[in-house]
Formats: sequence, C-alpha cells, structure tokens
Amino acid sequence: GAELISLGVNLDLAPVADIWNNPDNEVISDRSFGSDPQMVAEFTRQMVIGMSEQGLGTTLKHFPGHGNTFEDSHTAFAYNYSTLEQLQSSELIPFIAGIEAGCDAVMTAHVMLPNIQEEEKPATVCYTITTELLRESLGFDGLIITDSMHMKGMTNYAPIADASVMAINAGADLLLIDEEYAYDVYDALLLAVKDGTITGDRLDESVRRILEFKIEHHLFDPDYVLPDPSDVLGCAEHLAIVEQIISFSEITNE
Repeated sequence: GAELISLGVNLDLAPVADIWNNPDNEVISDRSFGSDPQMVAEFTRQMVIGMSEQGLGTTLKHFPGHGNTFEDSHTAFAYNYSTLEQLQSSELIPFIAGIEAGCDAVMTAHVMLPNIQEEEKPATVCYTITTELLRESLGFDGLIITDSMHMKGMTNYAPIADASVMAINAGADLLLIDEEYAYDVYDALLLAVKDGTITGDRLDESVRRILEFKIEHHLFDPDYVLPDPSDVLGCAEHLAIVEQIISFSEITNE
C-alpha cells in the first residue's frame, strides 16, 4: 500500500476475494488466498485494512465469486451453479469480511448464476446480483467496478456499448473499458441518458460515490504531498514482509 501510494496509485484492483473451491478452475487458481472461506475472508480483511491504513483504495473481486466456475470469463461464458444459500455459506463470506473492513470498491464478475437469476446474464449486467444482492442485501455503498467489458464472457452476451448501458442500469459506477472502445461506449451512455434509458437519479448515485472516493483520497487537495518513493520502494521492512509471505506460501503449499 505504501509503495503504490508513493507512485501515485490511489486505487488497487485487489484483493482477490474469490474462494478457489473448484480445483479445475484455472482463471482464479493461486490468485485466490485458498479454498477455505474463513481463511480467505481473514486474508481479505487484513489486506483491506493494511492497504487502507496507507491511504490506498481497495477493490474486492470478482463478485459474487469466480472460483467455482469451470470456464474462464476472459474467453467464454462462465457459470457458477451455486444457490443463494450456497453463496451465503461460502463465496460471499470473504466479500462480507472485506466490506466490513472498509473496502472502497467491488469488481463484478462476468459470471452467470442460473440458480439465482430469473434470466441468464453475466452478473455485471444483472440487477439481481449487482444491486439487490451486493447493494441491498450486503449493504455495500462504495464503488462498483465492472471487470473488463471486452472479455468474451460479456461480448458473447451483448456488444460492448450495449452491455455498458446495461451495467450502469444494473448498478455499476465505473466501467473497465479498453481505450479503443471508449468513444463508442461514451456515445451509447450519452444517448441512454438523453433518452431516459439511464435516469438522472441512477447517474447521480454513481457521480456521488466517485466524488466521495476522490475527496477521501485527496484528489482535490492541492496541498496533499505523496510520500517519497525512495523512502519506501524496496525498503528493508518491505523486503522482510515479502520473505515472510514466500515462507508462508511454501509451508501452506506443502
């Protein structure tokens, strides 16, 4: 957290809060803290606390859980067949821990949950998952960020511009868009606001959250001074932490 802040990074797209509860899942794999919900929750909580203490924004991903899929949403539709009860007893536990620890954002997954949704669609564009589950049931009022909108798990469902409008209406505040698609998405969003597909209230909710994050992280403070990178990058204390993590990983893998 300290090193990223010194480099001018104010929001990290981490930690991964997914549980690796399907050993055949290769997209999450060792990006996850593990297969035990409580252990993953504790590591997620501590990572949020640690980075937040340094002033770095944190993002839990990939909601509501990508570790139990066989497919990779980068290349195809991905399915999580958990029921709501199964999510509550497993995948949601680390997300709840991270939210309670004060995370700034949650990234949605392009994962379909046929045992929860009335209509099969990626969670990113699903109001039931993004707003009803994450916002209302879990009480999260921070930023909701989409996973990259050009992934096949999304584009196989809808064109990027159309899907971006759907994501905003599902409850997303920020869209992760490749630069080559930015103008098309902007035009689609502008038209959607003008014709009422996206309401002013829906837009205002996102603008409020974005401004609150920027204020909290000093983006409007001309007197805010970043730490000197030479004081923190690769310092002895941080290198010692790296060695501890490596040693722990070797022990747990054995």
